Amino acid sequence: MVLKKRKFFPRILILILLIGLIPFLYFKVKLPSKAQDITLNLSHQTSIENYLKIDVKPIQITQNKEIVFSVQLESYQNPDILDLDKIEMALLEDNDGNVTKPTVWKEIKKTQYLRSGLLYFPLSVEQAKSIKLTIFELEERNFEWKMLNP
Repeated sequence: MVLKKRKFFPRILILILLIGLIPFLYFKVKLPSKAQDITLNLSHQTSIENYLKIDVKPIQITQNKEIVFSVQLESYQNPDILDLDKIEMALLEDNDGNVTKPTVWKEIKKTQYLRSGLLYFPLSVEQAKSIKLTIFELEERNFEWKMLNP
């Protein structure tokens, strides 16, 4: 009788572990990181001046890696301005005064009057209380967000 219990116990233990792991394996559960929570709290901002509309939204903040902004530029009066180098026209600054330039511009949509894409910055905002994106198109446009760390 003791011999049968010893063979039965490892099988029960394995069965319990498999039942517990199935939801994680099947649904590929991914717990949100602190960085993802920060991104959800940051809002979309728009600036309209001199016939140029700029829409900006932080869409991804990965600690110690990068910040990605969705940027859309729209102008019916000055469409040539949309062809300026997006990497040269932007700066990102945190509340400690750390400034960085974007490393990548991935264009998503291009029409005669509109440019939209993703702007990537290599900046860690782990300790930042706020960030400011400055876009230089005709004149300086500032977009600021306070980090709402959970």
